[in-house]
Amino acid sequence: METLEKYGIVEAGKDYILFDCESFEEIEAYVELIKNLSSISKGLFSPQNLAIENEGWTGNREHYIAEISFALGNEKYQIKLLCEEWFDFDLILELNYLLSKKGIVKQFLPIRTGDQSLIIVFGDVFLKEKLAGENILENADQLIVKKPLNFKSLKIV
Repeated sequence: METLEKYGIVEAGKDYILFDCESFEEIEAYVELIKNLSSISKGLFSPQNLAIENEGWTGNREHYIAEISFALGNEKYQIKLLCEEWFDFDLILELNYLLSKKGIVKQFLPIRTGDQSLIIVFGDVFLKEKLAGENILENADQLIVKKPLNFKSLKIV
């Protein structure tokens, strides 16, 4: 945390989010996370009409599908996630892609904590370079939950 303080990232919920990546078997965790992401983005990411559809746990399933829908400005978006015990980092990747598509140069940046939690900050390419130089940026490839090969074709039933 001392490293983040050097860059003015000091207040939880305002400058950064800290959450446990192993607490994402309930869809409410994604709703809370999206609200917190909106807060740290200082309004640059302010989704409207947030809706969650999911299958929920049934039988002996290891996972279920959730679709998060929202509007940014006049455009509607939907992100499909794999809900299991661990946070599906595809949410952050998709949100960063949408922000860049809308011309917003800032991104949600994952910060390594050394345990199963994750810190997310919102910053520009200069902050990203500084944090990379501090060797505290998390490798996004290691955070991606492995999905079934047919995941893109799966639908909520």
